[in-house]
Amino acid sequence: MKVLLLCGIMVLSGVQAAQTNSGLITGKILRSGGAEGIPGVEILLVGPLTGPAANAATSNPLMIAEIAEGGRVPQANTTSANDGSFVFRNLAPGQYTLRARREGYTAASPALAGGFPTQVTASVIVVAGTPVPAITLEMTQGGTISGRVRDPAGQPATGLTVTAYQIGYRDGREALNPVSSRQTDDRGDYRLYWLPPGAYYVAVAQSRQAGIRTFYPSASDVRSSLPLVVREGTEMSGMDINIRTAATFKVSGRLVNTLPASNLETRPGSSMFYLVPRDLGMLFEAAMPSFQNYANAAGEFELRGVPQGSYDLIATVPDSAGRPYPGRVRIEIGNQDLEGVTLSIHPGVQVKVRVFVDGKFVAAPPAPPLPQGVVSVSSQLAPQPPPPPSPPPPPPPSPGATSASTGPAVRVQLRSRELYSSLFDTAAASVTSDATGVYLFPGVPESLYAVTVSGVPPNTYVADIREGSASIYDSGLAVGDRAETVIDVLVSSGAQSIRGAVRNAEGKPAPSATVVLVPPAVRRQNPGLFRTFRTNLNGEFSVNNVAPGDYKLFAWETVPNTAYMNAAFMEKYELRGRPVTLAPGGDSNFELTLIPYEPDR
Repeated sequence: MKVLLLCGIMVLSGVQAAQTNSGLITGKILRSGGAEGIPGVEILLVGPLTGPAANAATSNPLMIAEIAEGGRVPQANTTSANDGSFVFRNLAPGQYTLRARREGYTAASPALAGGFPTQVTASVIVVAGTPVPAITLEMTQGGTISGRVRDPAGQPATGLTVTAYQIGYRDGREALNPVSSRQTDDRGDYRLYWLPPGAYYVAVAQSRQAGIRTFYPSASDVRSSLPLVVREGTEMSGMDINIRTAATFKVSGRLVNTLPASNLETRPGSSMFYLVPRDLGMLFEAAMPSFQNYANAAGEFELRGVPQGSYDLIATVPDSAGRPYPGRVRIEIGNQDLEGVTLSIHPGVQVKVRVFVDGKFVAAPPAPPLPQGVVSVSSQLAPQPPPPPSPPPPPPPSPGATSASTGPAVRVQLRSRELYSSLFDTAAASVTSDATGVYLFPGVPESLYAVTVSGVPPNTYVADIREGSASIYDSGLAVGDRAETVIDVLVSSGAQSIRGAVRNAEGKPAPSATVVLVPPAVRRQNPGLFRTFRTNLNGEFSVNNVAPGDYKLFAWETVPNTAYMNAAFMEKYELRGRPVTLAPGGDSNFELTLIPYEPDR
């Protein structure tokens, strides 16, 4: 395993002279693979660190410069020599943090949240009286992609934005993440530099046409384009892009707003329009494909520059609380303008949620509607009135059951499973409770939602979520055009605890590894069944409140966030997970083998 000390602690020391600061820290900054030193790396040493500053440095070492300034902690600086070596002398015993950075270089492996940090760090403890081993940190030099962009006539295309993208993940779906963007110059040339090694998809955005791009070499979408694999310190030149001619059309019609106490005659400019392709293989992008409304009359819309395809046309208008509220209609764009589309925005459904812990009703405290921006209400495990007279979940709780004893707060939220969930989450976020302690989500738009539950009492877990007699825990809550629905969250005792350790191929502890508990393949559409946690400095991990059942445990050196929820990603690693069965009295102590970081080749 690479010796990348991003947040681990090595115990070092200097030769102690009585009552003197004689500690010594030495090391090298090496290229990825450890064969060649990197000169000119700026190295910051902060310490000795004590108290809150030490805790902050351990949990967030990339912010060490800011921590040092805020805590008035001593700092020292140096630059690596031609062979990558560095030394700090005359150090007092204590905890230190090293930070190394150089323009054009990044960490050799990506961060958990994605992307490559532009600096690497190591936590060091200087202890008097012990020989000093050298610290080794690895960095990788970025590469370059360059080329020329030509318009459909073969002429240089100037002033257009060229972007390098990488494939990432969002809630298990593949996502197209921008990494670097530059504009073409007067010759149509572009140059994207300091790109960490990996596979990239390069595209040029065509001026004034929302969402229309040409990917290298001349593809209309990322699925049919060619990836460019950047290697450390290399330049890929001649990656020319020939812009495709894209036929576009107009979409026009009426926007019918029936929200109560809202602006029924929606003014031009007060609504936003989005076109979401109905292609199941579409990649998520943070920038949603929005369109300007060119219509001048109230309640009408005209969208221009729309390419052929099948879409959900989604519009949002302000509701009575000023929140953007969505409506949608499915449309097909052929080879001509589409007219006469009616897009209706109507009131949402009231969703009631009841929580039961071991068959006892757990009431949320009665409260008025929450102000805008507050997304959840806590249900306190304290005596409350019995649940309202609506159908109980199977198996039914005891009639007139009282709530469980006082304990931690239970929190319930609805989260849309749409590709662009934020269009629906905002309207579904407000939650209050009625006089009996039932959660009320007053105006939930039509969509498919995951019901997320947190803050359950110790040693309990979410056993099921039901709508009537049907379980919706895995499938989600489908909100349609009905007036109201009631769902029940069933929490049970008997949760399991897991502990264990992760070791690399050499049998050494693996600190800061990402351990993921993954449910069986048939239940992986349920995000509530996944658990992720990090190993400590000794490579150990533990987690509580896990539902009994069959799982697999995986331990990665680094893994893209939520990639483990993606079936295609998991195909590569399925055989490297350890099957575990969690049951009362069963084995809950597991040793895992680290899956090392594997860059794109």
